[in-house]
Amino acid sequence: MNPIINLKECYGNVITDPVTVANTFNAFFVNIGNHTERSIPKSKVPFSNFSRFSDFSHTFFIISVSAADVSSTISSLNQSKSVDPNSIYTHTSFKST
Repeated sequence: MNPIINLKECYGNVITDPVTVANTFNAFFVNIGNHTERSIPKSKVPFSNFSRFSDFSHTFFIISVSAADVSSTISSLNQSKSVDPNSIYTHTSFKST
């Protein structure tokens, strides 16, 4: 099956090449955040005025983890119930390694 793709890009050109269509979509979604940010007027009011938290100790943040952290967590899983990213039970994976 070879679907026909017709995409009109922002300059009015019609794109039919699948790779160019994919690259056009990728460029759009990679840049949409920056374009949106530029369209929002700057505020003189600090962002913290809009927060319902006066104490940010109840918020969360993401910290980096090492490969050893991931391996340790996987090793601690119940091997009779856990599956790996390929839906293979971990006890099978552990036996093969």
